Amino acid sequence: MSERPHAHMVYIPTELYVGLFKKMGSLEIGMSAAILDALNEDLFRRGFIDEETYFKFKERYSQKLIDIVREKEQPSVKVEVSSAKFEVQKRTVEVKRHVDFSRFTDNELLEAYRKAWLSNDVITPQLIQGEAKKRGYRFKADNNGNIHIISLRGDF
Repeated sequence: MSERPHAHMVYIPTELYVGLFKKMGSLEIGMSAAILDALNEDLFRRGFIDEETYFKFKERYSQKLIDIVREKEQPSVKVEVSSAKFEVQKRTVEVKRHVDFSRFTDNELLEAYRKAWLSNDVITPQLIQGEAKKRGYRFKADNNGNIHIISLRGDF
């Protein structure tokens, strides 16, 4: 079950799927936008949504993928220079101490992986997975935050 309020899984027949791909290609939009644009069009044509709603979503779902990517690539910070005088700020960088995961027991390794995964750490889970792989297993997290041990040898 999805945590998003109005998410719904839909199985699309092949003929409609091909039509969506054609729509995606000709309008240069993504799959979700193609599906939602088709839904928006049908609901408006049948009179289930008003014109204001229709045009709001029409604009949103007809935005080209390349434009969306370019918007995300542009820096979000704008800098205005009012004079030729610049001030340089010193920055400190936090350096994390290297942890030797080879000294951890399997349970300690599992708990370290759980904490790193739940804190959205990007590097530490990869380091822990490397150690787990040496031991013949790997960790897998599900959507509920549970961590499972998956054997690479088939004996767990």
